[in-house]
Amino acid sequence: MIACLTCRQENPASGFKLGAMRRTEGASDPDDMLAVLPVTCPKCGARGTLVLGFGPEAPIEDSEILAALPPAEHPPAPDGGAG
Repeated sequence: MIACLTCRQENPASGFKLGAMRRTEGASDPDDMLAVLPVTCPKCGARGTLVLGFGPEAPIEDSEILAALPPAEHPPAPDGGAG
C-alpha cells in the first residue's frame, strides 16, 4: 500500500500510474541503490515521487512495492535519453 499525501488515502501500489523509473547508486557505495519513480494517485490524480531502496540492501517493503507497481507508461529510451 502507498499513502497519498494529498488525499490521505492508501491505495495498492498496482493502482498507481507510473512514469519512467530512474535508478541511482551512491557515490561512495555502489550498493547504496535507490529507485526514483514519478507516480500518480489513482484516487485524486495528485502527482508525486516515490524514492525506494533498490537491490540487495533494500528493505523488503520497498522490494514488494517495486514488484507490485504497474509497468511505466513512458519507459526511458534505450540510450538513456528522453523517449
